[in-house]
This record gives sequence, C-alpha cells and structure tokens, in this order.
Amino acid sequence: MASPKPVSKPTPVVAKTADAARAAATAPKPVPTAPKPSPSAQASTAQKAADAKLLAQAQAMLAKTKTQLATAQATQKTIPGLKAQAETDLATAKANQALAAQGIIDAKKSAEELAAGTPGIKYDPLTGRVTYTKPVPKGAVTETDPNDPVVGVYTDPVTGDIYQVTKSGKRILLQAGTKLADDTAAANKDRYDAEQAALAQAAKDRAEKRDAFALVQDTMRSYGFTDAELAELSGYIESSIIDPNIGPNAAILGMRNLKVYKQRFVGNETRVKAGLNALSEGEYLQQEKDYGQYFREYGVQNLATRERMGTLIGNDISAIEAKNRIGLAVDRVKNADANIIKQLKTYYPTLEDKDLVSYFLSPTEYLPELKRKVTASEIGAAALGQGFTDTSRSLGYADYGVDRSGALEGYASLASVLPATSKLGDIYGETGIAYTQQTGEEEFLKASDAAKRKRNILASKERASFEGSAGNAPGAYSTGYLKKSSAAGLI
Repeated sequence: MASPKPVSKPTPVVAKTADAARAAATAPKPVPTAPKPSPSAQASTAQKAADAKLLAQAQAMLAKTKTQLATAQATQKTIPGLKAQAETDLATAKANQALAAQGIIDAKKSAEELAAGTPGIKYDPLTGRVTYTKPVPKGAVTETDPNDPVVGVYTDPVTGDIYQVTKSGKRILLQAGTKLADDTAAANKDRYDAEQAALAQAAKDRAEKRDAFALVQDTMRSYGFTDAELAELSGYIESSIIDPNIGPNAAILGMRNLKVYKQRFVGNETRVKAGLNALSEGEYLQQEKDYGQYFREYGVQNLATRERMGTLIGNDISAIEAKNRIGLAVDRVKNADANIIKQLKTYYPTLEDKDLVSYFLSPTEYLPELKRKVTASEIGAAALGQGFTDTSRSLGYADYGVDRSGALEGYASLASVLPATSKLGDIYGETGIAYTQQTGEEEFLKASDAAKRKRNILASKERASFEGSAGNAPGAYSTGYLKKSSAAGLI
C-alpha cells in the first residue's frame, strides 16, 4: 500500500503580492527607445519589388515574342494554300511568303536582342524558345553590408535600366531596361510597314502601268495601226512605260521616230522634208477622214488608201482641193463625152481610162493646169461632135475663157454656116477672103467682129450678084446661103 504524499505548506498569497509591489516600486525604471530600422530589410523589400517588376516585363516580352512567332508561323503555313491561287496572284503569294519569312527573321532577331539586353532571358535559336531565370545582381546589398544601405532608385533615361543607389553612390542593377528592345521592335515595325507600303505601291504602279499600256494600245489602234504594226509598237510602249527615266513627252517623241510610226504617218515625213510643219496625229487623222468622205461621195473609195492620202497630205493638198480634183476627173471627164477623154490624152499621152482619177490626184499636176486642159478637151470634144477634126487651137480658146457650153453652141453655129461661107470665099476670090474653120472659130467662139465682117462681105457679094438679074426668085442664089436662118447672125 502506497504511502501518502506529503502535503506542502501553502504560501501566503497576500504576502507574495506585497513583496512584488515593493520590489517594483524600488526598482529603477527603464528608458524607452524607438526601434531602429534595419538597412538590410529595406534593401530586401526594394529587391523583391524590382524582381517582381522585372519578372512581369520579361513575361510580357516573352508573350509578345511568342505571339510574333505564332503569327509568323501561321502566315508561313498559309503559303502552300496561296500557291493554288491563279497565276495572276502568284507574284503576290511569293511576296507574302517572303514577308512571312522576314517576319520570322525579325521575330528571332527581336528575341535575340531581348535576350542580349535583358539579364536572365535566354533565347534558343534552334527551338525558338525564350526562357527566363531570375538574375542575382552583382554587388547587391545584403545583410552583410550594413554600412552601405540603399538610399534610392535610379532609372537610366537612355537604356531604361533600373538601379538601386546606395549611400556611397554605388549603383546596383535591379532590372535591365527595355527601351532599346522597344526601340528595336518599333524600328522593325516601321521597316515592316514600309515594306508593306512599298509592296502595295508597287502593285498599284503595276496596275497603273497595265492600264496605261492598254490605253496606249487602244489609242494606237484608233490611229489605224494594224495588228502587225501594233506588235512592233508594243515592245517600245511597254519599255517606255516601265522605265522611270522616260517621261510621257520623251516617250511620244521616241515613238514618233520609230519606223513603223513614220510609215503610218508618212505624209508628215514628206512635209518636213519640204519645209512644212508636221501635222499632229489628230490633224492628220481628220485630214484622212475628210479625204475619205469625198472619195466616197464620188464612188471611188477604193482609191482612199493610206499611201495615197499620205501623198496628198505630204504635198499640202487640202481636202477641198482633193474634192475638186476628184470632181474634175469624175464629173467632167469620166462621166462625160468620150471625146473629152480622147482629147485629154493629147495633153497627157500616158493617161489611161482606169487611172483617170488617180492621175488627177497626182500632186505633180497642178489643179489650175488640170482644169485648163480639161476645158480645152471639152472644147475639142465639142468640135469633134460637129465633125471638125482640127482641135489644135482648143487650149488657146480655153485660155481665152471659152467653156464647154460656149464651145457646144459656137461649133453648132459654125457647122451650120461654114460649108456655104467657105464656098462663097472660093466664088468671090477677088475679095481675098477665105472663110475657114479657124475664121469661124474666131467669130463664134471669140466673138470677133473682124471675122463676122468677112462673112458679111461674102454674103453681100452673093446678094449683089443675083439682085435684079434673078429677080430674087426662090432658088435664084447660087449657094442658097441667104436662105439660112438669121439665128446664126447672118444678114
């Protein structure tokens, strides 16, 4: 059986409390002091804040870089699909492929620059991965540097680097700045935008040049160039449009010196050689149009060739003069009395009926001379029509002013009186009057009073010879001359 524990004697509570109070009253009171801040604690706080900011910026840059890489890679994946587009889009697809490749290069370069300028960031060029390891700043203040506490933070305005500044003035890098990287990225973006703008402008320029080429071709076609001639012009047109050193005026001057162009506007070559001014294309084409209208009016449009009209233009023959020449040939020769052509050939021995109009359009024959000889031919034809064979004086009568109607009337009158009057001249030879065809032409074509008097003298002789003796009986006159109608102007 266990022996009972001894019971301890209780301490009096009142006495213990009183002792404590006396001791507290007699003890010296301590002087309160303010807690002294630890320099190492302040540095640790700033370090943590800087590390957090650096990590956030690095993560943002990493995300941005990954986005650029993803965008570039996505663009690259679209390239095979672009190849299926039409051939007209092939050049654009190739340009996009080049841009995508350049984008990857730029992204890699940006990542490399970021890794080079930011502590803790590494870039793997094989995988394209960007990793970050928190850097430990060299010379960072630790609790072992209590005598050089951090007193502030400094940001480099050029690089954007963030430093801790200690009491002694030493700078401790907390975070590498991104200003250079941002500037590089901005420069890359500006370069990319400039390249895109250049590509867009190049595409616009190509479209404008295609439109300009088509417009010039249509214009040349409206000038009357054949397809074969256009093929010769196309090479020059295309090269002059593409060449930035050739302006519009220089291109036009160069084109006008091309052989095929000179052949089209051959009349200008002749004009320049003759000291005349060259016509503009518009003036030249209008001249051809006017010529063609008159050729059609007279039914000889088959003669309206480019070469013939070039000859007319080159010799400065106006459209009105050409019309007069054609009308002279068609109305007064071709469609008139056949004797007119016969007479005309005495002046133009090489003239052929089929080339009549062409001959009249020859610039070597002046229009006034053509008119003169046509009029002479009409006079000669009128003589032939009344049985007269001598037409040698027709050109003189034309110069005198006799026309076709006057010749027709005159030779009709002469034919009615010449046989009898000529016989009277033989009967009354003592008068010395020989009334010939030429005498009659002087009277009836040129209204010569002298010629008329000769005929009247012979008529008077005839009347005097038979007055009285024959009693003026019908049929008494030897020639019957005085029985002629007075319409011929006889006495």
